[in-house]
Amino acid sequence: MELGTQVPAAEAAGGREGFAALARRRLSENPSLPLLTIATASFIWLSADEGGYYGTSFLPGTLILLALLVVGLISLPTPKLTRARAIAIGLLAAYAVWSYLSIIWAEQQDLAWNGANRTAMYALVLALFTLWPLRGRVAIGLVSLYVLGVAGVGLIELFRAAASND
Repeated sequence: MELGTQVPAAEAAGGREGFAALARRRLSENPSLPLLTIATASFIWLSADEGGYYGTSFLPGTLILLALLVVGLISLPTPKLTRARAIAIGLLAAYAVWSYLSIIWAEQQDLAWNGANRTAMYALVLALFTLWPLRGRVAIGLVSLYVLGVAGVGLIELFRAAASND
C-alpha cells in the first residue's frame, strides 16, 4: 500500500466486517469457488478412502462431481471457453465415451466398466476446473487446502501404522 492512501474503516479494523467484505469480493471474482471447494473436499475424502481405488468411493465421488458440474452450468455465469480448453475437454470426454464403447469387445467387461467410470470422473474434473478457473490467491488457497488435507490424511495414517501391533 502506498503512503497517503485511505484504508476503508472495516478493513482497517480487521474485524468481522473486513473479513465478510473480503469474502464477498473473492466470491464475486470467483463465483465457482464454492463448487470447486466441494470438489476439492471430495478429492481429500477420496485420498482418505484408499485413494479412491474402490468403486464404493470413486463412484459416489463421480456423482458428486457430476452434480457440481450440472449446478455450475445452471447457476454460474456462462464460462469463457477458449479453443484450447474446448479441445481439451472435448478430447477427454471423447476418450471417456470410447472407454465406455470398449466394454463391448472387452474380455473382462467389469474391468472395462470400472476404467470407463474412472475416465468419466477425470473428464468431469477437467471440465469443472477448466470451465471456471480460479486465479491468484484464491487458486493458491484451494491448492493449499488440498495439500493440507492430503498431508493430514497421511499423518493420520502414519499415526495408525505406528499404533498398530502388526
